Amino acid sequence: MGKGEKTYKYDIGFSSEENRDFYESVTAFSKDGSYIFLNENQFIIPYKDWLSNHINAGVKEGKFPVHTTVQWISDDNKQWYKGEIVFPADFQNTFDSFYKKNKNVHIVYVMDKLNLSENYTFGTIWLQSSTSKERIMKFRLAKLNNETRKYDVSKYTLPKGLVVSKWEGRIPLHKPTDLEYWQEE
Repeated sequence: MGKGEKTYKYDIGFSSEENRDFYESVTAFSKDGSYIFLNENQFIIPYKDWLSNHINAGVKEGKFPVHTTVQWISDDNKQWYKGEIVFPADFQNTFDSFYKKNKNVHIVYVMDKLNLSENYTFGTIWLQSSTSKERIMKFRLAKLNNETRKYDVSKYTLPKGLVVSKWEGRIPLHKPTDLEYWQEE
């Protein structure tokens, strides 16, 4: 464990308004850039259970995440979505206060219904326990273009209000032109 980096008992989950099968993976990174190993695969929460806070999965111990890579792939392998999501600067404070009030804290990625004509899709990240939930941020996943095998829009989501020149994340950015990204208004 990195010196001074606190660990928490939590887990990462995934839910979707889509009622089709998708494979998903969320890879989390801590402030020092190391991988956070919680689950091999995140657990899937049926959407109705997510709505009613009915989460009965256990938690693991891990460092606090600052950046996650998300992949969402349809079971027929025809639709691939991917995103690099940077958490808000105040996420640590939000997480700490939620963590103090709740047992079994989960960071849950909830995907919106797909619009198949778009080259991206949206989702929202929530902190959730069995009794409450708190919205963290909206994010966008880029859709792989099956013909070019490239993403037509940026895979990066930065939190609302983040000024890029102040970010010290896993991938150093020097000026906003180094990276195209999506950001909630």
